[in-house]
Amino acid sequence: MWLAFAFAMLGLLIGTLVGLTSESVVQSLLGLLFAFMGGSVIALLGKLTAEDRKAASQAIAALSVACLIGIYSGIVVTQHRLLSPRIAKTQAEEAPKRAEITAETYLRSSMVDKANAIDIMYKNKRITAEKAYEELYAVASKSSGEGSQR
Repeated sequence: MWLAFAFAMLGLLIGTLVGLTSESVVQSLLGLLFAFMGGSVIALLGKLTAEDRKAASQAIAALSVACLIGIYSGIVVTQHRLLSPRIAKTQAEEAPKRAEITAETYLRSSMVDKANAIDIMYKNKRITAEKAYEELYAVASKSSGEGSQR
């Protein structure tokens, strides 16, 4: 019972952190986490008794379900900016609004996707280094609102 609860809490923590972040390191973290947890149990599965197998499967199920719950709750908190400070209300407004932090940044920004696409084209020798630099500069300038002034 306590083992499943501990795994559920670990899963909830991991899921919430994944849901709250927009960094690409999350993909690596999840792969490593499930490889470590699942791989260690599967490697020892033959040495476990039937009761231990039941406890291990309950722990892995609790981790997985809690991860899903944590991911969805983290996404909801991020998208609705529930942790953002409130802006003081004015006379024209009835309810205080949340502070605008950034545009919708669900898991990955479009700037990173464009930069990755440019990098892939450069590595595949479809564009030159100079062209890659110019395109990356244009993407960065566009995202910062500066335009393409040099």
